[in-house]
Amino acid sequence: MAKGKLIVIEGTDGAGKATQTQLAYKALCEQGLAVDMRSFPNYGTPACAPVEMYLHGQFGNGPRAVSPYAATTLYVVDQFASFKTDWQTIYENGGIILCDRYTTSNAIHQASAFEMDEQKAFWQWLEDFAYDKVGLPKPDLVLFLDVPVALTAALMKKRAAETNTECDILESDLAYQQLCRGTGMRAAEALGWKAIQCFSDDVTDILPAEAIHKKVMRHISKIL
Repeated sequence: MAKGKLIVIEGTDGAGKATQTQLAYKALCEQGLAVDMRSFPNYGTPACAPVEMYLHGQFGNGPRAVSPYAATTLYVVDQFASFKTDWQTIYENGGIILCDRYTTSNAIHQASAFEMDEQKAFWQWLEDFAYDKVGLPKPDLVLFLDVPVALTAALMKKRAAETNTECDILESDLAYQQLCRGTGMRAAEALGWKAIQCFSDDVTDILPAEAIHKKVMRHISKIL
């Protein structure tokens, strides 16, 4: 049996990745397709413990307290453990895997540690490391939800209040988030991702979730 499809929804923090992953999952289930949904980091699992330590500032404060190569390795171990124990069989038996983030997040967050002219080399290293060396499956489709940081910041603050949680060291650094948005758009162009504009043309508001969902499903339908 042919392998399934791996679809990843990416974006900066607060861009609506979880919402769009859930909406796409529901839509594909309603079509009668075999689909599974995963979210990274895979919080609460043993393999994710180092990632949680990093995000909680136990390795140092700020997004650059850890080498981008070391941070990438932490995330890849988490994703590899999930793949081997949770969804490899589903994927290899033809199922559709929807991921809210994946190792592609490193192409946004960790690549932002480099100057623009050095990012291409990091992306090449990342893909070789994660897909060729470690053996993670390469996505069939990566969707980058593009939202200005000024709009996502308000959403993250609201989410933190509603869930009674604090933003992690990456979410709380707005200058870092702005940097990542630019890196994400460059990664989308360089790596063949599909960028989706999730905000109004006058840049005053985020589009309704259902409007973004329709854009997402148009891209997904093309590869199924």
